[in-house]
Amino acid sequence: MATYAARRLTDMTRNAATVVGIELLCAGQGIEFHRPLRSSAALESALALLRQRVSNYGHDRLVHPDIEAATALIETGDLATLVNLPGAA
Repeated sequence: MATYAARRLTDMTRNAATVVGIELLCAGQGIEFHRPLRSSAALESALALLRQRVSNYGHDRLVHPDIEAATALIETGDLATLVNLPGAA
């Protein structure tokens, strides 16, 4: 039973990273809707990192590649390292 639970944990962490990646995309778009206002330095850096991989949504397009790119920022720890989260790699 524990072996099966451990295998499922991989799927669960992937799903959680995907949810956080989608939230990152939404937050980035929301910040840009409020321009020319600026956010904190850490959030502006996070947005710049996201925009290196995913462009702004100026028109309709397939979002799956964008979700994958944002999820990769979470899974690799790049975003956590950028904003200096405790325990970041």
